[in-house]
Amino acid sequence: MRKSGNRLLSGLVDTFLLLGGIEKFFMSIIEMFAQQIALSNLPFPRLFALANLLVVISVTIADYVHLNPDVPAEVLLFQLSRLL
Repeated sequence: MRKSGNRLLSGLVDTFLLLGGIEKFFMSIIEMFAQQIALSNLPFPRLFALANLLVVISVTIADYVHLNPDVPAEVLLFQLSRLL
C-alpha cells in the first residue's frame, strides 16, 4: 500500500514537472517571467536597478572577504571547518 502511494505521488510530481517543461516550448521563459512580474504589481522598474546594485555590491564584498587568504575560516559566518 505504501509503495503504491509513493508511486502515485511520484507520478503526479513527474507529470507537473513534465508539463512545466513542455510549456517552455510554446511560451518563452522571458515572456513568462515578464507576465508574472507585470501581474504581481511589483514596483519592478523603479527598484530593479537599485536592488541589482545592492546585490552586486554585497556579493563583491563577500567574494573579496572569503577569498582573502588573510581572513581565517574561524571568523567567517559559514565555517567550512566546522562542517567537515
